[in-house]
Amino acid sequence: MCSARFARKERGVQVDPATLKTYLVASTDSLGFSPSEQGSGLINFTKAVLGATKGWNLVAYSLIDPETFRILYEYTFERLNITLSIGPIPPVKVTYLQFPFMPPGKSFEKDLFVEGSSSFNAEAIKVERYEIGIYKNVSLTNAYDPILGESGGWRPLYIPLDKVVNVSDFDRIRITLAYPRSYFYNLNKSYVYFDALSRLSLYLYEWEDANRDGKIWYNETKLISLAAGWTNVQGLDLKRRNVKLLIGVYETPKMANYWTGELHGNVTEIPFEIRVEGLKFARDENVMLKIDGNRIKVRVTAPEEPGIYEGFIRIYTDKDEIWIPYSYQTMVTIDGFDKVKVLELSNLNFPPDVSWRYESGDWYPIRILTEENLNALSLNVTWKGEWNGISAFVFDGYGRLLTSNVFSGGLMEVFGWPSTDWMGPAGLGSGGFYPPEPSTIKIPARTNSLYTLILHLTSNSVEEKARPKVIITASFVRNETTPPKITFEDRNWTVISGVYTFNWTVTSKAPYKCYYRIDLGDWIETRVNRVKVNTTGGADGVHLLSVMVVDASGQTAESTLPFIVDNTPPVIKVEGLKNGDLVSRRLKFNVTVDDTSLALLSVKVLDKWYNVTEPKLEVDLDIRGLSGAIPVRIFAIDEANHTSEELYTFYVDNEPPVIKLVSPTDGQLVEHEMRVVYEVYDSNLANVTVKIDGKIVEETLIDPKKFVDGAHSLRIEAEDKVGQKSFKEIVFYTSYYSTFYQEKMEEVRNLYLAIGVVIGTLLTGLIASVKKLKGK
Repeated sequence: MCSARFARKERGVQVDPATLKTYLVASTDSLGFSPSEQGSGLINFTKAVLGATKGWNLVAYSLIDPETFRILYEYTFERLNITLSIGPIPPVKVTYLQFPFMPPGKSFEKDLFVEGSSSFNAEAIKVERYEIGIYKNVSLTNAYDPILGESGGWRPLYIPLDKVVNVSDFDRIRITLAYPRSYFYNLNKSYVYFDALSRLSLYLYEWEDANRDGKIWYNETKLISLAAGWTNVQGLDLKRRNVKLLIGVYETPKMANYWTGELHGNVTEIPFEIRVEGLKFARDENVMLKIDGNRIKVRVTAPEEPGIYEGFIRIYTDKDEIWIPYSYQTMVTIDGFDKVKVLELSNLNFPPDVSWRYESGDWYPIRILTEENLNALSLNVTWKGEWNGISAFVFDGYGRLLTSNVFSGGLMEVFGWPSTDWMGPAGLGSGGFYPPEPSTIKIPARTNSLYTLILHLTSNSVEEKARPKVIITASFVRNETTPPKITFEDRNWTVISGVYTFNWTVTSKAPYKCYYRIDLGDWIETRVNRVKVNTTGGADGVHLLSVMVVDASGQTAESTLPFIVDNTPPVIKVEGLKNGDLVSRRLKFNVTVDDTSLALLSVKVLDKWYNVTEPKLEVDLDIRGLSGAIPVRIFAIDEANHTSEELYTFYVDNEPPVIKLVSPTDGQLVEHEMRVVYEVYDSNLANVTVKIDGKIVEETLIDPKKFVDGAHSLRIEAEDKVGQKSFKEIVFYTSYYSTFYQEKMEEVRNLYLAIGVVIGTLLTGLIASVKKLKGK
């Protein structure tokens, strides 16, 4: 590390140590074992240096602001009457996400910064247990490898992992080895406490059956993991690997003295149990990710079940990926109703503490948040079976030890030991613990305070029924006489649609529980004073939201909020006119809306809005002087924000029809047949009527023979579609019969004249003939 920093400095590349560390961590090639921490595996130094100097590989980190801790420490020191000032501390880059402990249902958000790529994806992954395999046997003592013989030392008992569970079915495997504490202490071998310790160790190997004989030889195995601590429980994790895996259980051949480290005597076979948990990766529903540039906003919502939750943020591109571990904890909340809470530790994952210490064990913190009117807490830590040992320590919110089932007593004053279950340092390790007995501890508790119960699991069992159990008992003062009060944030008869959230507040001087129900449904408990109602597909109409509060003193309050479900938009109807109608002089129509929760009805006509809150609007406008199309927009919105809109167009016609009479003309004498010819001008003409002498005629041909000689009236009447009328009237004359008689008399006269001429001619001829005869 120092040489790398020197080389970078000589080349003019300025990279701070924290940044280089993040690149070193991110550059690791996972070996498939110990995946609980980002960067576990083989460091690719070249990749890390090139990434730090050129930004090639993908890295991620979060920032811890030490100012938060400085303020907390100074406040704590002040409460303890200690004067100690801590100067400002700059933010620190870390390659993990640690969230604060939270009450159930509460959320917290942190930022995760990504470098090395501007385009990446991310997902939150947790591990879930799917299968448990149990293997029981006794250890091997003084067993030698067949090839190496006595000179090669003792060998472990090999157990093929796939005989316990099918490894290929899981993403992760967790293996735990446990054996009786009586075999660990061997009190029957020595009267001196911790003088004859025996132990088993848990190993994991890769195995390649090179000679294919089905037997396990030392030169066919590779050690990949070791969980050998001085305690009667060992554990290890590994990612799935496509290789043959062996569990190795090794018993130390000699007993050990805790105080001197001396090895002596021979051991005997130890019964043991191996628990193999098959785990799969799954999406963590409690963790929401939002990518914003090079920043990932990680929002965690604490689940209802108390405990420590762990997982990984997987950040990946097409060429690279990194896994960022995270953890968060749900606190135990103690209110006025939960007199007793039971925590089954079989579901709690104790983080391993394998530090080569006698009975070093695992530590597990449980955060307890108290609410109002609390008098005291009673913590009862119990367990079953000789394979379990547990110590309990209770701290207040300032980190002060309040009580323990293993108080230090004089050892704290003389040796500085935290508790009497710690045996102090020794030759073989950094310290050991002796097993305390199950016990009950009591603490005076304040209201609205935070307490931490830290369990020190010095040994445990693989058996579920024998795992530790914590019983928390609380007592309360219940002398409050003021009943609780419920106040809805929504008004009565609120109209809702789709998904809607009702909110209310509860005023109570005592702890309380809150319940709600819709209409006559079952009461449902809620910790947040709100309820989200999904009315999609439900029935429109009136419904009831009832809220009931019961406080710790036994007093109740109930309130009901009527509300209206409206999933139907307003229905608009127009009366008096239809779309496309013609209007004249006045525009009159009525608009009605069918909606019981109408908020506003608006009509826009002639560029003016007319707004009412009633479901009916009458429109009556003077439109004289206008012509052409008039658009009308009708808009309705109800209290559920449903909208409806209709567009109408009316056409204005304020001009009556124009009539032009071509023939006959006014005063004309019609002596022969004549066609009545006229023209009517109107784009919205409805009908035309022709009248002669006041009578409607269908035939527009004037035949004088059908009329009495003399004057006659001709009237053309026209009406358009809006009822406007006009007419054109003239007088014409007929003289058919007088002319007829005159012509007939003339014909008779002419006939008579013709007859006279003929007679005269005949007489002349006759006279001439007579004269001629006389002359002869």
